[in-house]
Amino acid sequence: MKHLALLTLLACTDKDAGDTGDATSQTGQDFDADGYTADDCDDSSPDVNPGAEEICDQIDNDCDGSIDEGLATTVSFADADGDGFGDAAVTNSDCAVGDGWVTDASDCDDSAADVHPGAAELCDDIDNDCDDAVDEDATDGSEWYPDGDGDGFGDAAAAATLSCDPVSGQVTDASDCDDVDPDVHPSAEEVCDDLDNDCDGSTDNGIDRNGDGTVDSCDAGLVAVLYLQSDQEALEIEALLDDAGIIADTHAASADTAKLGAGYDLVIVPSDAGIDDGGASVDVANILGASGVPVLGMGLEGYTFFGELGLNTGYPNGAGGYYQSCTVADSGHAVFSTPNDLTGASELDLYKSEQSTILIMLDDDWKNVHSLAYGYGAYGFSSIAIEDGVYYSWGFDGGPSEMTPEGQQLLTNLVVYAISN
Repeated sequence: MKHLALLTLLACTDKDAGDTGDATSQTGQDFDADGYTADDCDDSSPDVNPGAEEICDQIDNDCDGSIDEGLATTVSFADADGDGFGDAAVTNSDCAVGDGWVTDASDCDDSAADVHPGAAELCDDIDNDCDDAVDEDATDGSEWYPDGDGDGFGDAAAAATLSCDPVSGQVTDASDCDDVDPDVHPSAEEVCDDLDNDCDGSTDNGIDRNGDGTVDSCDAGLVAVLYLQSDQEALEIEALLDDAGIIADTHAASADTAKLGAGYDLVIVPSDAGIDDGGASVDVANILGASGVPVLGMGLEGYTFFGELGLNTGYPNGAGGYYQSCTVADSGHAVFSTPNDLTGASELDLYKSEQSTILIMLDDDWKNVHSLAYGYGAYGFSSIAIEDGVYYSWGFDGGPSEMTPEGQQLLTNLVVYAISN
């Protein structure tokens, strides 16, 4: 019994003395089945053992006491703002690029996520896209267009310049359809000139030529009929011309209304206008004469009016008489054929009865006066004439109500010729 007790005690004593190392080294077991026991530095992972290949994973894969040794390294740069672009001043070299690091080093401000190469440049005094320029071609900048004619409207055909600040000689508008003509732009008034004055895409459209609130055609003539004391004859002429498709307006003769002449194709001074009775005729004549607008003078009024202008067909180069007919002097002239055909007759009955008439005593030296008709049988004394291609003399007093149809037609023809030549 004493020997048995001693053996038991010795057996217990030897086991306790040897239990100081790895269970595998003591037992010879391979728990991760990687073929390594005593020299396995991690017997819980089959990928970690003395024969394993070292990889980039922050682990000592080959149990040599070093981590990630012998592997190729990559230089990376801190990306503090998380925009995908790194700070060239903050670097790291490792076998892998860690979180918060990138291989790009082009961020010029790693504290602002909206500042980096490729970012939209804005008007904020910052180099948003890291190209060493500030606010160039800013996406929120204004588009500027050349204003070559200085009318405040930019060239619609020009390319825009993006700029945060005003550009000299340019505007933010791009609606000018003709940047050479300062009178052509979207705010311009459309006039009859074969141009698109207001840049609406149409030419000579929507024009109220006489201010009556209706749109007028540029193909129709526009005539002003002046009066001072009486507008009866002026209204008769207006009605006659309106029936012929000619736009006619009556105006009280004055220095102010004479200025309207520049907007008309013809100004008519009727035989009962009354402007020969006062100083108004001088002002009106001078203003109209300076404007270059054609004038049709009728009877004594027209004769006096043309005298104020110093014309050959004006005072004092006439003689008075009473006539109701005329003798055609130039039957081939368009006045006798357009729009009313009065050709074929050598004499024309113009009035229902004799009218006070001024006949111009023609002079062979007047090369600028073209006689269309004489007083009936009074050769060399013109009752209807054209001077300088601008001034038209109708020597008869009496308005359309006193005329025959032939007389109304010839007066209409004379007006049509005057506004178209």
